[in-house]
Amino acid sequence: KKDEDKIGIIRSGSDHAPFTFYAGVPALYYTFKIDKHKYPGFSGYPTYHTGYETFYLMDQFIDPGFKLHRTCAQLSIHMILNLAESAILPLNPIHILTEVQNGIESLNENNVPKILNDNGAGPAFELILESIKNLNASAITWIEERQNMKK
Repeated sequence: KKDEDKIGIIRSGSDHAPFTFYAGVPALYYTFKIDKHKYPGFSGYPTYHTGYETFYLMDQFIDPGFKLHRTCAQLSIHMILNLAESAILPLNPIHILTEVQNGIESLNENNVPKILNDNGAGPAFELILESIKNLNASAITWIEERQNMKK
């Protein structure tokens, strides 16, 4: 897979969710995976998000000297600078369009458009559907233009 294919939709369930979904603040979320060959059967540390996850535990046992924390911060800055300095953003919006379409299909499967229509929100939902069509068209045009610029 190309790097741009690994970029996904930010999900809820983390500290960034209120900023992203309520305030509309752009967010960057990435993870480091555990080396399953070096640490078989290990998926994380058992004190994660408990009262036992203290500064002392982190500093003395989990990340002595906060070296991993510093590495994460440096990686974040590196990614942000690369995006900020890119003449052409190295992102492909197809996955976003797919997620939006999956969401609309889920609404249709659960009869939400009828419920919205019965409660007077049908025109607003139609406006959303029209906006999604415009987003699709714009994204496809953007992808084509970006491909032409790479040639």
